[in-house]
Amino acid sequence: MSDVRSNPHLDQYLNRLPGGIKGWENSRVGYWNNWHASRGNMINDYWSNHTSRWNSISGFRRDHWNWIRQRTNEWNGWQASVWGYRLARAACVIDATRDFYCNLYTPDWWYGCGWWHRPAYVRPIDPWWWWRPYVWNSWSYVYSEPAPIPVTYDYGTDIVVEGDQVYVAGEPVASAADYRAQAVEIGNAETTVPPAPAETEGGAEEWMPLGVWALTQESEGDAVMFYQLSVEKGGGISGAYTNVLSGSSDPVSGSVDKTSQRVVWHTGDAATATMVETNLNGLTCDHCPAFVHFPSGVTQTWLLVRVPSPNLPAAPVPVDAKGGGAAAPSK
Repeated sequence: MSDVRSNPHLDQYLNRLPGGIKGWENSRVGYWNNWHASRGNMINDYWSNHTSRWNSISGFRRDHWNWIRQRTNEWNGWQASVWGYRLARAACVIDATRDFYCNLYTPDWWYGCGWWHRPAYVRPIDPWWWWRPYVWNSWSYVYSEPAPIPVTYDYGTDIVVEGDQVYVAGEPVASAADYRAQAVEIGNAETTVPPAPAETEGGAEEWMPLGVWALTQESEGDAVMFYQLSVEKGGGISGAYTNVLSGSSDPVSGSVDKTSQRVVWHTGDAATATMVETNLNGLTCDHCPAFVHFPSGVTQTWLLVRVPSPNLPAAPVPVDAKGGGAAAPSK
């Protein structure tokens, strides 16, 4: 974990908690030890068997459209296996990450990143305001009406890019080129970069935080790429990207397509950027699949894992199973 004393605003905040900084440090150790212990069997099994499990999953994926049409029960069992693997993979990502990067996306981090120029931060406030998760009903913030029925895009199972086609539930719905073009259009929407800061304990009126997410490959590998995402009432997506290996950071820009419920964002030059796509309902869960659209025209399925807020909730944050729902057609 980064030294909290290097961040004066975190230091002030933690000193207001029961027991001060030392109390927080002691609590976090117990919290994460308990978190690990409650998932020990799943985590140990993942590290022992993840290669064979992944090979089985990916081998079936290459020919699974024939199965969905002809052998439905086997296909459903395969989809359940994918989500079981994702559950264990997400637990291991969180177990390895914990709150070691608690200095990310705090007031001092924003002001030190070099590209965020905003009025003075209003205190006192939770420095991890940007880490807050949200629930589906919060999307009325974007829709200015009751949130619509959530639609799940189960990237990599119900919806896949295979060859030059995008398939939903085994049926072709769009060419791969057209689907990527839609993603680029959504991701290139005009967005204020980065979002306004939280002004009060209740949060800013302009933006709603969507939490902090690790983006990792489905199969294996350390989590080194982290996104903070926020949304404004018009559907614009903003926030920040950090690579903890290189130390680099960049602003995030993108948007929500309110009709299809697809969410796409990118960093850097939009003309040559890699686009990350997920869906609204996925961002209410603790992990969800995502399409990563590379400029080369290749699309891969990756995994987004929510990083729990370092302010430590009263009870362990669950790593849930599949969020349910059927796959949606393309835009």
